[in-house]
Amino acid sequence: MAQDDAVSFYKSLSDSTSLRYTELEKKLGGHFTFKDIPIDGPLNHFVDQLKKQGFTVMKITDLDAILTGKFTGEDVHLFVQATHKTVYGVTVIYEKETSWKSIKSKYENMKSMLTAKYGEPVESTEKFDSSYFENSGMELYALREEKCTFDTAYTSETGNGMIRLRISPNANLVINYIDSLNYILLSSESFDDL
Repeated sequence: MAQDDAVSFYKSLSDSTSLRYTELEKKLGGHFTFKDIPIDGPLNHFVDQLKKQGFTVMKITDLDAILTGKFTGEDVHLFVQATHKTVYGVTVIYEKETSWKSIKSKYENMKSMLTAKYGEPVESTEKFDSSYFENSGMELYALREEKCTFDTAYTSETGNGMIRLRISPNANLVINYIDSLNYILLSSESFDDL
């Protein structure tokens, strides 16, 4: 009897999560997009849409894919993240820069474009830690040692997506695109594993 009650409870919890997801999807007006492709659906379908836009698949598994191609006119690697059910994120990684001036300029240009498209960032951290500072000649070393943070986050107007722009410790410009709905679904699935 207690086991039947537990099964019933978890089924209603699952149904409730599904209902909330559907309500949230309607409220947010659909899924966030990357290159006008909704960040949603099976990984293979999403990758096929990227291939139609000129990207080449380097590797694909059940949960992710790596592609190469052009984004904002530059060579990039794309990492597409998915659950077993749906895609939830795309990470764009630009080629490594060899000087602080070039990576900072690229970051500032991209930040300006993202701000024009998505509005003011919801969060931005641009600083050097401890004894490192800009114009010291040690900026790339500080970056590698993770003593330098250039990281800006945006949300879409409807709240259906999040974008994070940052400079990696290897001096790559990195942009993460996350679909809010499918990220919530991923979090829900992770919670179910507990």
